[in-house]
Amino acid sequence: PPCTMDQSNCFLCPSPGTPCQEGQCAPFKVCYGEGVGHYMVAVRDIKPMEVVLREMPVVVGPYTQTAPQCLQCCAKVDGSFLCPHCNYPMCDQACSEGAHHAVECGLFVKCGWRAEVSDMTVTDSQYAAITVIRLLDLKRTQPEVFARLMRLEDHNEKREEEEEDLWSYHQQHVVTFLKKVCQVDNPESEILSVLGKMFTNCGDLELPATHGRGNGFYPTYANMNHSCRANTKTFKYSDQRLEVRAQVRIPKGSEISTQYVQSMKATYARRPVLRAKWYFDCACDRCVDPTECGSYLSALLCPSPSPSKPCSGLVLSCNPLSGPSDWSCQSCSTLYSAEYVINLVTEAAAMIEKPREEDDIIQHYERTIHHYSTTIHSSHYLIIGIKEKLAQIYGNFIPYKLPDLPRPLKERKIQVCQDMLDTISIVDPGYTKSRGQMLAEMNKTKLMIAKEDLQNGVKEMETVNKKRWEKACLEKQFLHMYLAYYQSLFHGKKKT
Repeated sequence: PPCTMDQSNCFLCPSPGTPCQEGQCAPFKVCYGEGVGHYMVAVRDIKPMEVVLREMPVVVGPYTQTAPQCLQCCAKVDGSFLCPHCNYPMCDQACSEGAHHAVECGLFVKCGWRAEVSDMTVTDSQYAAITVIRLLDLKRTQPEVFARLMRLEDHNEKREEEEEDLWSYHQQHVVTFLKKVCQVDNPESEILSVLGKMFTNCGDLELPATHGRGNGFYPTYANMNHSCRANTKTFKYSDQRLEVRAQVRIPKGSEISTQYVQSMKATYARRPVLRAKWYFDCACDRCVDPTECGSYLSALLCPSPSPSKPCSGLVLSCNPLSGPSDWSCQSCSTLYSAEYVINLVTEAAAMIEKPREEDDIIQHYERTIHHYSTTIHSSHYLIIGIKEKLAQIYGNFIPYKLPDLPRPLKERKIQVCQDMLDTISIVDPGYTKSRGQMLAEMNKTKLMIAKEDLQNGVKEMETVNKKRWEKACLEKQFLHMYLAYYQSLFHGKKKT
C-alpha cells in the first residue's frame, strides 16, 4: 500500500504517497537533540512484538585492530591463497572477486600498493583502513546514505583526549596511509570523522567461531539510542540482517530505545562501559533511580549493629550518577563510602570465581549466597547471576537430577527461578530468551512436585493436589505457546 504518512513523519519514505519499507510506513521518525544526537520517536502506538525495523548493513568490514581475515566473508585465513590484485590473504578466487573486497582492492590497484601479510595469528595494521575505505566509498556510490552517516556523532574530541594510543594508531595506519600511500582526495578531517562514526555507530556482526570479527553500518538503526530499560529487542541473523521488535507497548511520541550493554548489570557496572565505548553518561530512568526501578540490582544490606542483630536495611547510592558518591542505609542512615562498596563487590566477585576444593558447584554457590546474606541484597546482580546458574543446574546435572532431588531442593529451584523472573520482568520486560528458560525450568519442577503429591499424598489432600497438577499442566501449555510464538517471531520456525 502507498505511504499515507507525511514525509516529515517517515524517515524511510522518499516522498509522500510512495511505497515505504516492506510496503508500509515506518512507525518512527528520527529527531535530533543537543547532547543526545539523533534518536527515534514513535509516530503512532506500537504494539508489543511488532516489527519496528528490519535492515541490512550497507557496509561491512573488519575492525581497525584485527588479525588477518578474508576481506569478503570475514573467515579466518591461512595465507594459502592471495588476492592476485592486492595480495591480501583471501579464502579463494571467488572471495577475491567479491563485491565487498572490490572497493579497497580497486583503490590499492590504482595507487600501486600491495599488502604483505606474513603472520595469520597476530593483529595486522594493514587491515586498519579497510572499513573506513568502504564507508568513504559511499560518498561516490550512495551519496544519500553517506549524508546520513555524516549526520551521526563521532566523539572525536573525547576520543583523541581519552584514547591517545588508539588515536595515534589510527593517525598512522588509517589517515596517513590513506593520504600518503593511497592518495585519496578526502580531506583528513573527513577521514577522521568517518573513523569516529564507525566506532560509535557501527554494530558487531554475527559471525561463527571460524571467522574473525567484523562490524557493519546500519544507517537507520544507528539513530536508535540506548536505554538501560529498553523498549525494544534487537536480533541479528547469520545473513547480518537486523530486526528490531517492540518488547512492550510504545505509545505515540515516546522514544524508541535499544540496549548497548547487558540489562542484568548494576548501574555502577553499566555506566563506565557506556562512557568508555560510546562516550556518553547515561541518565535514563533506571540510572537515576537508586533502586534501579525496584530491581535492586545494585543494592546492599546494612551490617551496622542494632540492639539484637544487624540493621539489614537497604543500602543505596546517594547519587547513582556519581561514582564517588556515598551510599546510605535507608533504615538507620549509616553512610558507606564508594570504596567500601567497591571492595565488597570485588571481594564477592572473587569468591564466586574461586570455589573451595571440598565443594561442588551448587554447594559453592549456595555457600556464597549465605556468606553475603547480611551485606548484599538478594537481588544484587552478583547474587542474581548465581541464582540464574542454580536454576539451570538444579535438576539437570548429576547428582542433582530432578527425579533425585529431595523436596526442599525442588522448591529451592522454583524459588531461584521466580527470583530471576521477578528481576527480568523489571529490567528486561517482554519476550526474552532468559524468561523462556526460567519458565521452562520452573514449570517442569512444578509438574514433578504436583505429580509426586498426587501419587503420594493423603486422601484428604487429593482435591488440592489435583488442582495443583491441573494448574501446572495449564502453565506447561502456556509455556509451549510462549516458546512457539517466540521462535516463530525471531527464528522463523515453530517448536514441535
